[in-house]
Amino acid sequence: MNLKLKFSLFFSLLVTVVLVSCVAVIYLLYAGTRSGDYQNRLWSKAWLSYKQHFNIMGLPESVTEKMERFPAGNIYQPQLTILDSSYKIIYSEPPALNYKPGIELLNKIKQKGEYGFSLNRREVMGVYFKDVKHIIIVSGADMIGRKRLARLRWIMGFVTLGGIVVTGFIAFVYANQATRPLIRMGDQMQKISENNLNERVDAESNYMELNLIAANFNDMLDRLDKAFERQKSFVHHASHELRTPLASMLSQTEAALRRDLTNEEYVKVLHSLKEDQQGMIDLTNSLLAFSQYDRINASNEWGFVRLDEILYDAIASSKKSLPGINVSVEFLTVPEKENYLSVRGSEPLLRSAFSNLIKNAYLYSSDKSINILIEENETATTLLFLNNGDLLSEDEASRLFIPFFRGRNAKGEKGYGLGLSIVKRILDVHKGSVTYGIKDGKNCFTIRFIDHAA
Repeated sequence: MNLKLKFSLFFSLLVTVVLVSCVAVIYLLYAGTRSGDYQNRLWSKAWLSYKQHFNIMGLPESVTEKMERFPAGNIYQPQLTILDSSYKIIYSEPPALNYKPGIELLNKIKQKGEYGFSLNRREVMGVYFKDVKHIIIVSGADMIGRKRLARLRWIMGFVTLGGIVVTGFIAFVYANQATRPLIRMGDQMQKISENNLNERVDAESNYMELNLIAANFNDMLDRLDKAFERQKSFVHHASHELRTPLASMLSQTEAALRRDLTNEEYVKVLHSLKEDQQGMIDLTNSLLAFSQYDRINASNEWGFVRLDEILYDAIASSKKSLPGINVSVEFLTVPEKENYLSVRGSEPLLRSAFSNLIKNAYLYSSDKSINILIEENETATTLLFLNNGDLLSEDEASRLFIPFFRGRNAKGEKGYGLGLSIVKRILDVHKGSVTYGIKDGKNCFTIRFIDHAA
């Protein structure tokens, strides 16, 4: 069932329930009023019969006022019964009654003083007169009232049926009008594929909710477009990086096969091939690491870890693998609380990020010296990695964290431009940030954490 038909049926059903309920209430109220008014007329007839039969000179003022509001008038097929204190009929009009009142009914009339009810499409009113201890029962057929009630039933039936039909038509027209922007939006979405992610759906509808959906969908397309572009760029650069050593290995192998080489020349070729193979292994490991880090997400199970302890571990590990490295650590501010240096995160991931920053600063430093500054306060913890090396231009700095990008100062240094991309991904997961700048004439990478322990 489509949305238009479902909405039309639901709205029509809702209006039908409300309309039928209102019509039923009106009908029941009118029927009750008709019966009550006619019984009041019978009540007046009973008092008139009491006055005439027992030769009563005057009636109470309250009775007279009610009789003026509900005059007895002409009653269709009237029946009158007068019973004494022993419930014996002493007078009836006409003489042969269609029914005889039961003891239970007479007791109820005597107990309440007056009691009205409907019987066999006739209205009945019984009144007990205490002064004479007699009961007068008057009945009559309200033909005019019942005809009006029947006419009202027909009118309300046609009005209800017409209201349901009109409501259903209006609901379908409105649903068709309301869903038209959704259908148009769906058509636009269907035309979008991986080949035209730059297309966008219209976000200028008259409905705020549809504009919000369109805006969210366009934002999703923006993210997908960027993701596809990153993927294309990653594949392009990875293919380029792999093609270079493979082409080198192929050319060396072909050259070695075309001529006879001495043992020393064969050893030289094998060493060259080994270097290319080791480079491919390093590149493959870097690609796998980048792919792994690109899929990580924050975990609620992470506990708080000490940044200074992880940093010192990364420094100790770097000193084993980077010859001649000189690292100094300085606290710009004394931590007011020990837990200010703690953040919620993964110790292996943060150690990998620190190690990559230290290695990057080491490779592009002119003196192999790295100065790390730590500054903390109640809102954030900041780490600055400084080195003496060639400064980057604004254009290079803006592309520094793009995978496979390498600045002009990277000439002569082995690498693939993935380390800083991995660092940024790890810090994004930890709700941190990494930026490049220049401080005191030195290259400066600034790491900032705001999700630290209180």
